[in-house]
Amino acid sequence: MTDLEIVLLCAFGFVLFLYNRTNNALQYYRCAIVAIGLKQAIVTVDETDKSFTIEIDQVGLKQRVSGN
Repeated sequence: MTDLEIVLLCAFGFVLFLYNRTNNALQYYRCAIVAIGLKQAIVTVDETDKSFTIEIDQVGLKQRVSGN
């Protein structure tokens, strides 16, 4: 392998890593939005540091989505 091929392979691996990390975060937020819409999640807002947490009831959400 030439130096260019090695550099391109490393760059491809890095871009693939970033894509997977972003895709996983996107899937989490999609799940959170659905869970909030189905009232299977609790959103807690902390006004002091302007942050929020989302607690998702995974079992209830799976049952609600599957229809069981």
